[in-house]
Amino acid sequence: MRIHEVPEVTNDFLNAISSLLSRKIECEFTEKIPARIFPDTCEKIVGNRKEGIYIFSSSEDWEILYVGKSVDVVNRFWQHIGTNYQWERNGHPARFPNCALTDQRHWLDAGIHKMFEKGQFDVTFLFPNHIDIKSLIEAYLICRA
Repeated sequence: MRIHEVPEVTNDFLNAISSLLSRKIECEFTEKIPARIFPDTCEKIVGNRKEGIYIFSSSEDWEILYVGKSVDVVNRFWQHIGTNYQWERNGHPARFPNCALTDQRHWLDAGIHKMFEKGQFDVTFLFPNHIDIKSLIEAYLICRA
């Protein structure tokens, strides 16, 4: 699944869940934040929201690479990128040589490892209005990806 499809399929899923639970379940979606410039745009886009779902997608073809949930999504992003990283600055490309996300998942395709190392991915955050539903949304998106 591509990241631009997420709002539509998620809203369809949330509408079905809303009927079952007899309460309106909605989700706020941020725009894609390029990892290579994450610190420059994150605070403006995410604000003070913390608990939700995060999606890593390819900057090239928007394919979903990884879906997760956290009580602090921005902090979780920092944990995933690992150490010894550099952001795109002054003509120098972004680099994430010790990306913890891929280091801990050796089964991932070598191309995905390179994509993360070179910072060629984006992150999108989802914030449901009922936090207790985030595990269902995460599982649904993983199954769809």
